[in-house]
Amino acid sequence: MLSAETTNWEVFLRSHLDIMNDKFARMIDGSYAYAKRQTYIREIEELDINVLDLIIGISLRVENPSKNHYYGRINRTGRAISESKNLADIKVEFLKMIADPALDDYNRVLIYYLYLNFNYYIENESDKKANESQLESALVSLPDYLYEKLEPKN
Repeated sequence: MLSAETTNWEVFLRSHLDIMNDKFARMIDGSYAYAKRQTYIREIEELDINVLDLIIGISLRVENPSKNHYYGRINRTGRAISESKNLADIKVEFLKMIADPALDDYNRVLIYYLYLNFNYYIENESDKKANESQLESALVSLPDYLYEKLEPKN
């Protein structure tokens, strides 16, 4: 709240990302608070920030990032995605990225794990199964050496 009042946009956004990614020190694990506060992705969406681009930007790995580049944690970012009001758009983009041969293998696998992580937190079982089926369709476009390791039965 203080960063918003002082209009320090960088601190405000980083604070939200730190909470979303669980990057802060604490004396105990206050997981009991999650049910009420969740991950704060909705607050970022309310600010009309392109959450899809933000999520992709903090998830992909690049060779020469800027000194202060923010990297998200795949498991925590996945949980936040599951709460997004833009989940359908994010899911479509992730499936395209997994199937995109122009994207390097490492980042395709990162997006695969991000997809698995958000789907883990989906509460509706039929939605979860539909997501798994869509993921299987995207995985067949992977090179054999990746597909063998990532196919759902493994």
